[in-house]
Amino acid sequence: MSAKYLIINADDYGFYACTSKGILQGAEHGAITATGFMANSPGFEEYAQWLKPVTELDTGVHLNISYGTPLSIELADYLSPWQGEFPGKLSMVRAILSGKLPVPMIEKEWRLQIERCLRQQIDIKFLNSHEHLHMLPPLYKIFCQLVNEFQLFNSRKTLSEWHTPLTFGALFRNSALSAINVFNSQQSMPQSPKLLGLNASGHLTIAYLNKIFGSLKSGQVYELMCHPGYFDRDEITDPDLLRYHRWEVELNLLLSDEFGQLCVQHGIELINYRQLDELNRKKHNLLSGLEHTK
Repeated sequence: MSAKYLIINADDYGFYACTSKGILQGAEHGAITATGFMANSPGFEEYAQWLKPVTELDTGVHLNISYGTPLSIELADYLSPWQGEFPGKLSMVRAILSGKLPVPMIEKEWRLQIERCLRQQIDIKFLNSHEHLHMLPPLYKIFCQLVNEFQLFNSRKTLSEWHTPLTFGALFRNSALSAINVFNSQQSMPQSPKLLGLNASGHLTIAYLNKIFGSLKSGQVYELMCHPGYFDRDEITDPDLLRYHRWEVELNLLLSDEFGQLCVQHGIELINYRQLDELNRKKHNLLSGLEHTK
C-alpha cells in the first residue's frame, strides 16, 4: 500500500460522439480507467455497444438533469415550457430549491438512467452527476439512497478544492460546496476516493497536476475528474461548452509521455474501480489479521 493510487475518470461519455470516441481512445492506451455514461443520450444504444470491447474501462452512470431530454415521461411533461428538455443547471436548481419540481421526479429519472444502463448489461461501478448536481442537499439524500440500493460504494462526493491560485468563480464554487457539505454530512455514504481536478475542470494542465500530485498521500486512492475527447466543430456548437472545455488538450495531456513521467515521479499507480475493490479487500483482510494478533 506504499503507492498513491489514481483513477482517471472521464466525465460525459455519451454527450457527443466525438468526445466519446476520444475517451475510448484514451482507455485503449491505458490513460483513462473509468468513465461516466450520460444514459439519457439520444445515441445511447450505439455508445453502449462501443464500450463493450474496451474491457479495462470501468463505467458508471453520469446522472443528468441539466442537459438533453429526460427518460421520464412525467418529467418531460413538467418541462413542456422548455419543449420537454432540461432548461439548464440554474433553472433546474431554482425549480428544485423552490419546491416547484418535486424531488421524487428526479429520483424516478435517475433510477431510469441507471436501469437503462443495466438493461444494456453494463457493469456499473459508480455514480456521479453532470455538473455535480447530485451534491444539492435535496438530491444528495436520494443519491445516497441509490448508492446504497445498487451497492455502488465508490460513487463521487464532490468536495471543495482549495489549491491556489483560485479564480473568483473557483472561490465562489468552493465556498458553496463547503456550505452544501455541512448539510450533506447528515447523509450516510461509504467513503469515496478523494476527488481531484475540480479547479481545473475542462482545462487540465501539467503544472496543475504536478502541484496537486505533490500533496497526495501514500496508500490513498484518488479520482481525477477530466473531460478528454476529440473535438468536432460540426458536432459541438454550444458556445458555453466551447469556452469551458479543451477536450483534445486534455486527451493529449493524458496520452503524453510527460504525464506518464509525472505519475512515475510522484509514485502514482493508475487503477480502475475493480482494482480499488481488490485493494479494499486486501486492506480489510490486513486489518482483520491485525485484530486477530492482538
